[in-house]
Amino acid sequence: MSLQTTTDVEQLSLVLDDEGNNRSPANLTVQKEILAALDNQPSLGAFEHTTTGTTAEQLPSNAVPDGVSVLLQAPESNAATVYVGNGGAQPIEVQPSGTVTVDVSDTSAVYVRANSGGDGLGVLFEDG
Repeated sequence: MSLQTTTDVEQLSLVLDDEGNNRSPANLTVQKEILAALDNQPSLGAFEHTTTGTTAEQLPSNAVPDGVSVLLQAPESNAATVYVGNGGAQPIEVQPSGTVTVDVSDTSAVYVRANSGGDGLGVLFEDG
């Protein structure tokens, strides 16, 4: 929605949200938070996880900044497919050399299961 006017707008008192409700406009603090979430992060978080068996294993805990996706790649050297999901189910298949991205606030939300111990994943994400 746009506003066309022939006068200067000095102050907005209300704006419409997605549901058509009146809300206060974003102040400078909120605008900076949005910009920080959308901006590139200054460094990368990266680690490898190698499974020790064939049951689901939780990835180590690493905080992931808001708006950042986590890239998971199965090394070409994996003997077989690994499976990714949460603590209850790992339905996503990742073939050797395959990748998948997940949107989580911490890498410990991700579980990996392998058909043979020693297979694993590389994990990469923008880090604050």
